[in-house]
Amino acid sequence: MLEQLKELLEMQRELDNAILKEHGNVYDRNIAEKNKISLLVELGEMMNELPTYFKHWKFTAENNREKALVEYVDALKFELSLFNYYKETVEYMNEYDNYDKLIKSTLKLSEVLLTCIICLSESEVKLSLEWLFNIGNYLGFTWEEIYNTYKKKNAVNYERLKNGY
Repeated sequence: MLEQLKELLEMQRELDNAILKEHGNVYDRNIAEKNKISLLVELGEMMNELPTYFKHWKFTAENNREKALVEYVDALKFELSLFNYYKETVEYMNEYDNYDKLIKSTLKLSEVLLTCIICLSESEVKLSLEWLFNIGNYLGFTWEEIYNTYKKKNAVNYERLKNGY
């Protein structure tokens, strides 16, 4: 898994560079801040695909796991972008399946979503990624699903870039 994570980090670095070049930007604090907001938005979009986790008032709420996975991967893309920007490494990280604190504890999903966002500073971006992995595990996303969806979404993003998105 860690080798695949390194691969995704490199893929994200290449995509970020292509986007920056296309738009005449440089990855700086301003772009990093926008990516933090984007990550927050993607987590919200993911939760909107999982209404049974929070819409207690809606009898007809139904989860769309596939769409939620895509939104999770979108959040991961922004997380990895920040990971690269802050020059963090995957050294000393655990395998994905070891991030199961939400499953094995009394922590609440809302608390972990907030912790993931709060930890987006340069000194805690690795912790934010770990909490994002906890969220993925809790929601039942396997590493294989995440990895494969990430690669598919990366291809979509290059196609969008090519078409002026």
